[in-house]
Parts: sequence; structure tokens; C-alpha cells
Amino acid sequence: MTQLGQDDDVPSRVPLDRPRPDRSAPARFLLDLCAIARPWFWPVSLLPYYVGFLLASHRLLPTAAQLPHLLTGAIVVEPLVWLAVLAINDAHDLPGDLLNPRKAGTPLTSGRLSVRQVRRIALAAAGTALLVSLSIGAAFAAGALLALTLGWLYSAPPVRLKSRPGADVTANALALGALGPLAGWTAVHLLAGFPWPISLQGVLVRWPCGSVRASPTGSGSRRGRWRPACPLCSPPPGPSSPGGCCRSRRSPYRGWSSPTTCCCAGTVQSRGSPW
Repeated sequence: MTQLGQDDDVPSRVPLDRPRPDRSAPARFLLDLCAIARPWFWPVSLLPYYVGFLLASHRLLPTAAQLPHLLTGAIVVEPLVWLAVLAINDAHDLPGDLLNPRKAGTPLTSGRLSVRQVRRIALAAAGTALLVSLSIGAAFAAGALLALTLGWLYSAPPVRLKSRPGADVTANALALGALGPLAGWTAVHLLAGFPWPISLQGVLVRWPCGSVRASPTGSGSRRGRWRPACPLCSPPPGPSSPGGCCRSRRSPYRGWSSPTTCCCAGTVQSRGSPW
């Protein structure tokens, strides 16, 4: 006769309603980190980083001695800094992202991650980036700190440069056009001898490229309708008047063909560069 609680099929100490461990949780978290870091943006900073390496080494490929520092710097520039900057950006942009249909299904808007978790991810990524960059050198670490600080000022109140017309584009231009080549240079070379005019040229080339950003359009944003807006045009162009540099109503990338792009690129090309 079987005693109570001693069934042959179910052990007495194991409750029947015990939830099974979710083995997909770590993989889901890694995918969410990847979604926040947006790997499709990384080549935007990889190009100026590589340009800085070219200027410092005069080589297309690194030597065996340069490769460890160059790869370590790439880890800082690509996943870590992007993750820190974009995580804090997503945390502060959540109210607007909930109205943006393009952001539906992101880790924050879907509720898979909380704002507190994303902020902790940003702090962890920033701290890791600084620690890793110190292994390369003080100059590289200082550049990483500047990039992280600029990213924080871009998204976090009360400064929040992204909400100030012109300042948002300038911040992106400084981070990619100036700090990008500087990072590539200091990854394999001392700071002394860096061609500072190349940073100015990088800013002039990069600045017009940030002239398109998605922004809500009045009451239309409440219904989930967003459209590109050029910060050089104030106010943003309406359906009846393209205005400013946004001349084509049909193209979703109207600001990319702005006269400012042609002027800045022409200035850089006409002046030339000794490097």
C-alpha cells in the first residue's frame, strides 16, 4: 500500500506546479543587447577609425605589433561606445518611441527591458569601454571619455543636444568626424603629430550627413505618422512647402541632397590635404 505523498510517479518533495527554467532568456537578452547597440550603425564609425589608422601608420593593413591595439580599439569604438550611447538614448526617448511605429517591438517599447535595466546597461558598457581603452593608452581613453560624454549630452536632459536644432547634427559630426580619426590614430601611435586639420575636415564632411532625422509632425505623431525633417529648415517643411534644403517631397531622404552638403564637400576638396 502506497503511503500518502509517496506516489511512484511523482516525488513528494517536487511540487507539480514548479515552473521550468526559461533556457531562452539569456539568448533573448543577448539579442536585445544587439538590438540596442544597432550593429548596422557600426560601419559609420569604423570608417573614420580606419582613416585615423591609415594616417598614423601609412599602411593598408596593420603589422603584427599593431593588430592587438587596433582590434582592442575597434571593440571600444564599435560595440561598447555604441551600446552605451544608444542605450541612454533609448532610455530617454521612450515616451516618443511609444508613438513611433518604426520603434514597435524594440526591447524597451515591447517591455522586455525596463528603463532602469537599460540605464544599467549603458553604465556598464561605458565603464567597460573606459577600462578597456586604458589598456591602449591615456590618449585613447581620453578620446573614449569625450565620445561617451558627448553621447550623454546628446540624449540626457537637461542639455539634450538632440532637441536643439543644429546642436544635434554638430554633436554627431564631432563624434564621428573628429573623434573617429583621433581614435584610429591613438590606437597605434602617440598623440603627438596628429594632423588636427583632418578632424576639421571630418566635421565639415560629416555635419551635412546628419541633416535628416525622423521627428513627429504635430498631431500626426499621435496617430503614428512620422516623417523626415531637416534641422537646417525651421520650422520643418510642410506638405505644401518643402522649404530650405528639403526640396524633393517624394524622397524620404530629402536633406541628403542639401546645398550645404555640396558646399562643405567642395570646401574640403578644393583646399586639399597634406595628409
